[in-house]
Amino acid sequence: MRLRVTFEKRGLLCFIPHVELPKLFCRSARRAGFRLQNTAGLVPHPKLSLGPALPMGVLGLSEPAEFWLESWHPEAMKEWNAHLPEGIKLLCTEEVFGKPLNELCTAASYEIFPRGSFSLGAIYRAIAKNASALGLLALEQGDEKLELSQEDPNRHTPSELVKCLVNENAIGGWQDLLVVRRCVGGWDGERVRPLLG
Repeated sequence: MRLRVTFEKRGLLCFIPHVELPKLFCRSARRAGFRLQNTAGLVPHPKLSLGPALPMGVLGLSEPAEFWLESWHPEAMKEWNAHLPEGIKLLCTEEVFGKPLNELCTAASYEIFPRGSFSLGAIYRAIAKNASALGLLALEQGDEKLELSQEDPNRHTPSELVKCLVNENAIGGWQDLLVVRRCVGGWDGERVRPLLG
């Protein structure tokens, strides 16, 4: 069966590289007693698909992934969560069919919190000035943070955003921002809709 999940990646686990997540999920699934199906071919490996990569240090509140499992039952998510490290948690699951995950991840929403003495207004203006290059779909300024949505999260990444802000002298580098990806999914014309939940 093909199981789509959304998971969160918080705390110190935000420093785990994206390429290490398949090992983490496979190991925890085995410990919980689940068997992932293997790919066909000369060197089979567990069949899974992760959503767009997050740079190290960026928190993810609703990240998509798909796993091909031999079986699943109502209490399975609770059992799997019990074997995941603190900071990674499955939020919801659903058996799916149809389009692959990478075709459905067409937009992402973020929250950006400046650190230190950097001006939220200057960061807002730098992003707005480069809206087209950043694939910007929406941008709002609050009292302490910016909320923004971008198209194509595989192409328009937080790293690209930080480079743009550094080039505009709005910040000095990664250390001047806390970036949180709230959601990955599809754009409905007003906001990013999650794939599940």
